[in-house]
Amino acid sequence: MAPAYFELFHRIGDEDSARVRSVIAVSGLTDEVRFRNVAYSEVVADLEARGGAVVPSLWHGGARYEGVEKIIEALEVHKGAKTNSR
Repeated sequence: MAPAYFELFHRIGDEDSARVRSVIAVSGLTDEVRFRNVAYSEVVADLEARGGAVVPSLWHGGARYEGVEKIIEALEVHKGAKTNSR
């Protein structure tokens, strides 16, 4: 399996994180996302190393998207680009 294209920093039990996880699942993007639960200190350290402090937060290469709407928009753009390249 290829490495994940995105990293989602999320928290179990957080409504916004759950909404983003649901969008990822429904969109068929689960194989492209590495789910990073901030309950673990090493995951928090990775989030902070990328300049983030908010969950949910989506990391994509050099770009970070924070908040539900921005994350969903980034995922939709990615999914659209995938569809158009076929």
